[in-house]
Amino acid sequence: MVRAGALAEVRGPALLPEVALAALRGVIDAARAEDDVMGGRTEIDVLLTHARAVERVHDQVDRGLRPQVHAAIGEAYQLAGWISFDQGFSARAENLLGTSRVWAGRAADAALSAFVLGPSMSFVATYGGNPALGVERAYGAIGWARRSGNRRLTAFTMAIGARAHARLGETALCLDLLDHAHGELDLHTPDERDDGWLSVFDRAALDGHRGSCLLDLGLPGRALAPLAEQDTATPSRFVRNRVIWQLDRVEALLRLGDIEQACAELIVTTAIPTATITPRVRGRFRSIELELHARDGAGVHDARERLRLLTAVCA
Repeated sequence: MVRAGALAEVRGPALLPEVALAALRGVIDAARAEDDVMGGRTEIDVLLTHARAVERVHDQVDRGLRPQVHAAIGEAYQLAGWISFDQGFSARAENLLGTSRVWAGRAADAALSAFVLGPSMSFVATYGGNPALGVERAYGAIGWARRSGNRRLTAFTMAIGARAHARLGETALCLDLLDHAHGELDLHTPDERDDGWLSVFDRAALDGHRGSCLLDLGLPGRALAPLAEQDTATPSRFVRNRVIWQLDRVEALLRLGDIEQACAELIVTTAIPTATITPRVRGRFRSIELELHARDGAGVHDARERLRLLTAVCA
């Protein structure tokens, strides 16, 4: 079985052309649902073996269905790349996302191209230590999103661009993109294409991105309200996003010196099954644990111990 850090080729199942699309679609949908809740059962090799199985028969599929098949292959590689990033394998994520872009191009799918280049590749670059590349990719994604005509997707790519600007300390550019994203989302209509992968971005998610941006820009006081808003409105199935944004709020409280409230919110935020904690989330736990070592006050010992146990159990 191939794990996230491995690069070995796995051949996978043999699929008949007439069932290939449905089989791959089922695997993708199940894996995405697991990923949203940090279910801990998603294996990247399952996605990849099915994607490769469909690759082998894609030219035998009815010509009218081939764009959908190509897009599904691209989506499978995108999701495998995203999970690799979440598990701490950035180089592998880049490789898989690059393959995803190729298949999105073959499908002539502007929306999928925007999603892969922006919320996936731009974000990976930004939080992999290269926010300048994140900006470059985000603006390319905005262009593809505009070509798709989907306002919600355009808002998503703009929010990701704002995250990259924030990491570069570019306050005006960051806030301008966030405002534009807000406007685009207001213009979204129900008849626009809403793929499953786009459901992760809504008004609550935009609030979360705004809060993270303000935190990165050194404005923790302004970050608190939007981060609280996302926690109230985020659908329950998006477990990882909600946890990460609540950890941002905890960090903002620590920077403001509100140690007691930070510790209280941390205890609530970390009340999740340990089996679901991915390496990226565990890294955030460890970072906050280190911050708390230099702090005193009510609840600090309990919060520190909670984080220590979580990082030990999930290591």
